[in-house]
Amino acid sequence: MSAAIRRVTTESSEFGTLPSMYQLIYPDPSNILQFILTITPDDGYYKGGRFTFSFTIGPEYPYSPPNVKCKQKIYHPNIDLEGNVCLNILREDWNPVLSITSVIFGLAFLFSDPNPYDPLNKEAADVLKSNASTFEAHVQKTMAGGTLNGIHFDCFSSNGTLVAQIHNGTTILSVIASTLIPLSSPFWTHIVQTWNSTNGLCLYIDNILVASLSSATTF
Repeated sequence: MSAAIRRVTTESSEFGTLPSMYQLIYPDPSNILQFILTITPDDGYYKGGRFTFSFTIGPEYPYSPPNVKCKQKIYHPNIDLEGNVCLNILREDWNPVLSITSVIFGLAFLFSDPNPYDPLNKEAADVLKSNASTFEAHVQKTMAGGTLNGIHFDCFSSNGTLVAQIHNGTTILSVIASTLIPLSSPFWTHIVQTWNSTNGLCLYIDNILVASLSSATTF
């Protein structure tokens, strides 16, 4: 057993005591070094959202931090459009005393108190610094799946229901999702193509149930 696995095995005992706003999913239950974290903020600009991060823990852990990426396209000063996260304990302030739980709480803090003075998305940071009301409006618009500055953002909600507008703009699907899938994913195209002949379509990726369709409406 590697040092990283031993350390993560020990730390995982803390996961069961995390507040309900955090949810961990292991795509491969036999691999504890890779998992998905979902955060549902209960206050701040991002209240009502459901944000998903992938964690990959390398063999150098705990001497190197985990690799963390946001799985959605989000409007946030400290998260860029590729999902990279600006969090000091994932960079220069990491040390072996810290833990995965430390990172989880650090990510949650970014949603309750985004930092415009250490940005990855400079445009979002500048708006937050200059006009908090405009920033809040931009957050709400993008969380609803809107387009801002020519960029289309993923649509998601905290109750696990993702309302997805498919590429051609003619079909809306209501999806009960354990893991949110970006609208740019080719899986949505597959869903649209098969929906007409399927009353209850479930979407699996690598034998993991990702989404179960509950309804579809054209407009």
